[in-house]
Amino acid sequence: MREREGFPAGVPAWIDTNQPNPTGAAAFYEGLFGWRFEERIAGGRPGGPYLVATLDGRDVAAVSSEPGDSAASGPVWNSYIAVDDADASAAKVRDEGGTIIRESFDLGDAARSAVCADPSGAVFGLLQPGSIKGAQVVNVPGSWNFSELNTRDPEGAKRFYGSVFGWEADEADMGALAGWMLRLPGYADFLEQFDPGIRQRHADFGAPPGFSECIGWILQLEAEDASRTGASPSAWPTPTPSQRPRRSSAGRC
Repeated sequence: MREREGFPAGVPAWIDTNQPNPTGAAAFYEGLFGWRFEERIAGGRPGGPYLVATLDGRDVAAVSSEPGDSAASGPVWNSYIAVDDADASAAKVRDEGGTIIRESFDLGDAARSAVCADPSGAVFGLLQPGSIKGAQVVNVPGSWNFSELNTRDPEGAKRFYGSVFGWEADEADMGALAGWMLRLPGYADFLEQFDPGIRQRHADFGAPPGFSECIGWILQLEAEDASRTGASPSAWPTPTPSQRPRRSSAGRC
């Protein structure tokens, strides 16, 4: 099982789910993925518990109660992007036209976080690591694989996330959909530290240039797609872990 300790700033690093019944949801995911849960934040967090899930003893995700200021309606999964300073990054989100849904707050000693939305309304979180440094296991059955952004304004998304996190975008073959591979320059150097030879393996199976720096994907969502699926015009959809290997972004290798 590939393990890691932390993520560079600008890389999606953590997922959690807001639930009206956290203990019931934890029981569901325990049965589905074999996760084990523990409350690591003394006294929980405002509004209820924050249950950290582990797979073979390594952090993979968390289940929490629904915050009163949540932008989502009902249960939802959230993606968090690693940052060095949650307050400074939230300010940059605002400067670049995004919205701060929940100002920076401390999750005990686990992390400092903020909840934001891009100019089109897609919600994402910021994670300044504390005792939780991000998912320790990825890209195996029962763990997080990757996150993608569905949007009707890909050009605006590329500008926003490029300015805030330094991401670059390359057009990718996504079949019938217009898509882009999101890269963080230099990320492959980080991956090589704990997974030597990853660049060469990607090249050997014919991955496109820059794949080893990939941290996510953008899919262009047309109006009729949103109507048919019930999706919002722009969204980071559920980054639900998979029980089976799926196509992986290099950011999750």
